[in-house]
Amino acid sequence: MHDDTDSLRRTLAAGARGYVLKGAGHGAIARAVAAVAEGDTVISGDLGRSVRTAVSRGALVPDDGLTAREREVLELVREGLDNPQIARRLGVSIKTVQNNVSSLLTKLQVSTRIQLITRRTGQG
Repeated sequence: MHDDTDSLRRTLAAGARGYVLKGAGHGAIARAVAAVAEGDTVISGDLGRSVRTAVSRGALVPDDGLTAREREVLELVREGLDNPQIARRLGVSIKTVQNNVSSLLTKLQVSTRIQLITRRTGQG
C-alpha cells in the first residue's frame, strides 16, 4: 500500500512474497497473485525498480540470517550431497555439518532436507 522502503522492508521481513501498491490495476494484481503462487516475489511500482537497480549494482545483501558457512552447506545440500560428503568437501567433521544443517532447518523454518532444497532464501 505504501511506496516507501521501510514499509517494504517490514512487509518482507514478516514473510510476504508480494508487495503491490494500492493504486495497482486489476490486471497487475492478478499477475502478482499468479507470480507469487508460482513461487516468485513481486514488488510493484518505483520500489520494484529501485530494488532491481540495487540488485544490479550489488548493493543488496540477502538478509535471511544465514552465516556464510550455512549458505555454503545449503548449496551443497541443494547439490544432493549427504552429510559425510559435505564434511569431506568442507574439511570439517560430520557433527559440524549436522549442526549446520540443524541450524538451517531452524532458521529457514522447515523440517526436512527436501524442504531445504526447495525453500527460497534471500539469495533469490
